Amino acid sequence: MISSLVSLIVPDLGSTLASFLYYPTHWLIQLADFFASLPGSSVAVGSISTEQILLIYGLIISTSMVRWWQRRWWFAGLIAIVLIIIPVWYSANDLLRITLLATDKEPVLVIQDKGQVTLINSGYEGTGGFTILPFLQQQGVNKIYWAVSSKFLANENDAWLEILESLPISNFYAYASQLENNIETQAIQEKLRKRQGTNLYHSVKL
Repeated sequence: MISSLVSLIVPDLGSTLASFLYYPTHWLIQLADFFASLPGSSVAVGSISTEQILLIYGLIISTSMVRWWQRRWWFAGLIAIVLIIIPVWYSANDLLRITLLATDKEPVLVIQDKGQVTLINSGYEGTGGFTILPFLQQQGVNKIYWAVSSKFLANENDAWLEILESLPISNFYAYASQLENNIETQAIQEKLRKRQGTNLYHSVKL
């Protein structure tokens, strides 16, 4: 802000002042990248219902305004934690849901079975970052157990690499109708090796 104001008066001096910000800004970006690359730096916890939000806010207001709750703030905090943890735990261990995501041409299915998630197809490039990942994060999914790529449409520009950037995949199955040495296949195999240390790419011939 100071360099911008100085630039209105003396442009060269403003540019000189702005140049001093390069190293602090660069160091800050490197620091953020370092912590973002650490294991567990990003964990999806899912979402809670409107009723849960209202109850938690009610507890917060009560501990601020009601003397009885002020003395028992720890009890209110415990109730708030229980209101969040129990529904998430129950949903993760009892949920069976099949979701068909709205994508162009290629169908994308997400199968959730008691905490284990199967993803069938990834759609076209961009679908992973704008459709699949937001849905999985909203569901509190941090790992894909099985990924299946049919490639019946011979789609070369799919979104598997976008998904692998954010979520680990335990087992990857691909329909082997195309050459196994194409660039996309090699990139997926390399990404799986880096994340899990082994090649979990399986080709399936029908």
